[in-house]
Amino acid sequence: MKVQSRPPLDAAAGAEEIRGADYAHDAGAIFERTLAQLIERWESTGVVAPRPEVLVDLMFDTAHRFVPAYSELADLIGPFYDTNGAMRALGGVSKQAVDDRRRKSTILAARTSDGRWVYPVFQFRDGTVDRALIPAFRALAGAPAWSAALWFVTANDDLDESTPLDWARCGSSPEVLQASARRTAAEWV
Repeated sequence: MKVQSRPPLDAAAGAEEIRGADYAHDAGAIFERTLAQLIERWESTGVVAPRPEVLVDLMFDTAHRFVPAYSELADLIGPFYDTNGAMRALGGVSKQAVDDRRRKSTILAARTSDGRWVYPVFQFRDGTVDRALIPAFRALAGAPAWSAALWFVTANDDLDESTPLDWARCGSSPEVLQASARRTAAEWV
């Protein structure tokens, strides 16, 4: 239940370099001050406060939004954004806009084992999805998403042993890239 409307969280707003113990000290002081205010409000209004572990779980669920999603494949594919990260990487578009791009295969996304969508960081450039990759995204649309993501960072015979990602970034033929993606998708069926 949302009690108060707040602006969307933005990790970059007022961001500074994290300095371990100093960061923990500052966050702890802010937490204590804010918690004291909440307790005062709860007591004055007669609201039953959540159990402390529930409150802490909710806080850390929110804090995890600022950590790039990770999977074992991240070592091969690279880091991923969650949906909120993709929204920010695309200049602050809505969740619906990201979902629409995913459905139209103009962004590469994969679903994690816990049902969350993640987006390889490699596809984002200058506040948008690299246009050179989109024809290959569409060609691989019916393929397993994790395999498609891995395909982009794996050396490819069709592309003179270049990875599809490097091929696209070097300005090489998008038609050859798309044809390779189509052949790969057909082999995976």
